[in-house]
Order: sequence, then C-alpha cells, then structure tokens
Amino acid sequence: MEVNANYTSFVAVGDSFTEGMSDRLPDGSYRGWADVRFRPRMEELFAHVDSLASRHGALVVDLYGCAAMGDQRMWDADRLHLTAEGHRRVAEAVWQRLGLDAEDDWQAPLPPALRTSWAARRAADARFARRHLGPWIGQRMTGRSSGDGRPAKRPELIPYEPGRTPSADA
Repeated sequence: MEVNANYTSFVAVGDSFTEGMSDRLPDGSYRGWADVRFRPRMEELFAHVDSLASRHGALVVDLYGCAAMGDQRMWDADRLHLTAEGHRRVAEAVWQRLGLDAEDDWQAPLPPALRTSWAARRAADARFARRHLGPWIGQRMTGRSSGDGRPAKRPELIPYEPGRTPSADA
C-alpha cells in the first residue's frame, strides 16, 4: 500500500437513513418510499457537496451513482451498515479516487443472486422491522440514541501514523 503525503485528513460524509437508496425497478421507477420522497432532496444535497468540494479542493467518491451499491447483499441485516464486501468496495472506490492504481472494479455487479420467494422476502422484512427498525423508531421517539451511555472508542483525537492498523489501537 502506498502512502500519499498530500492528504492530511479524511472525512466521510453520509446519512445512514438514506444509504442503499436508488434501488430501481425494471421499469426505471424507484422501489421504496425513501427513494421517491428523498431522491430529489438527495440530488440537491449532492450538488451542494460537489460545489463545496470544488471550492475547497476536496475529492468526492460517488457511491450513490453505483448500481452495485444498491444490491442488498452489500448491506448487513440492519440495512444500515455495509457487509465485508460493501466495505471492500468502498475502500477500493476511495483508493481509486485518490489516484492510486485500481486493484479491482468496485462498480462491477455481483453475480446473480438466488431468487427468493415473495413470502421469504416479506419474512426478512418483518425480521428487519422487529430487530432494527422498530427499536430505532422507539429510540427516536423517546429522544435516545443507540450511542447513549456508551463510552467513545477513541475519546481523544490521535494523529495518523502510516503502518499502524486500527486493530492495533483497539
């Protein structure tokens, strides 16, 4: 892995609520209410992000426009966090955006998924709602966060040291 001393910091900007949007149906329409309701707002937000990045000389990695990131297999059971493959592809996208040689095509579609029945998909939706969505809604309605009462993993900002891995800090 190369180290590029031109970069002194890294910032990831995202809204977990809208990750995984842009799940298009075969007719070109969007799958869920979040797509229909938030897509125009997201397009406006991305235009602002691009403008700010241009003004400040920042690089932007466009995951929103990558169809492969809309594949449900890129997302964990909570539909909020990436799977190992999703993380690998995001890392590759950042790597390439920094101007480093491609090691893989991060935008390549996954192999075709096994088709599951309508009933199995609804059961998975119900499990998701029970285990993840319901508790999240309950926390928001009571003004709590999933991080309330948890200590910070790294409460102090520390400098980046090439060669040191995050697991060495844990």
